[in-house]
Amino acid sequence: MQNLSIPQDNIERQVKQVMRENYASMEKDVYNNCRKRINDEFYDKFISKAKAQRSQIGDDDLKILLSTLKKSYENSGMHKDAKALEAQISKLDIRV
Repeated sequence: MQNLSIPQDNIERQVKQVMRENYASMEKDVYNNCRKRINDEFYDKFISKAKAQRSQIGDDDLKILLSTLKKSYENSGMHKDAKALEAQISKLDIRV
């Protein structure tokens, strides 16, 4: 019977590859498990609260939304859109 010798660095490389694959699989399982638990526990509550709030948007909420959108347009270099939004805000007589 022959004594087979495998270079140590080949074994190390294979072990590291198997460990990377195992860690990737474990990370994916943990992520999916956490996501499923969060969805199971909170998703329905969130959707029902969001649906209830849809009809109850007030002026303050509108101000926050429009000002945030305007700032986002300005920050992304969409100055024409920001000016158009500013014109719409002024028509609505909402101070932002």
